[in-house]
Amino acid sequence: MNLYILCGFVLGFMFYLIIDNGEKQTPKLYKSIIIHYMNNKYHLHHWIIFLILFLILIPIIVVYKYTNLIALIMGICLGSILQGLTYNDAFEIKIK
Repeated sequence: MNLYILCGFVLGFMFYLIIDNGEKQTPKLYKSIIIHYMNNKYHLHHWIIFLILFLILIPIIVVYKYTNLIALIMGICLGSILQGLTYNDAFEIKIK
C-alpha cells in the first residue's frame, strides 16, 4: 500500500472524527448540506461528497499519471468515507 494513501486515510478519518460532534449534532467547522427538493429535505452526508470525489479521481488516474498528491487525496477520501459510515444514521438521506 502506498504510504501517501495510508497517511491520507488517517488524516481524513481523524479530521472528521475530531470536528464532528456525532450523530444528529451540528458539526464544529462547517454546516451540513441540506438540499430542498419538492417539499422534501435531503442531507448530503460528508461521506457521499467524498465518495463522489473518489469516483471522479478514478478516470483522472487512468487518463493521467498516478502521483503522490492523487494518492494522498484518495486516502483522504477513503478515510472520510469510512468515518462517515461509522454513524448509525449514515444512510438516512431524507430528513423527516
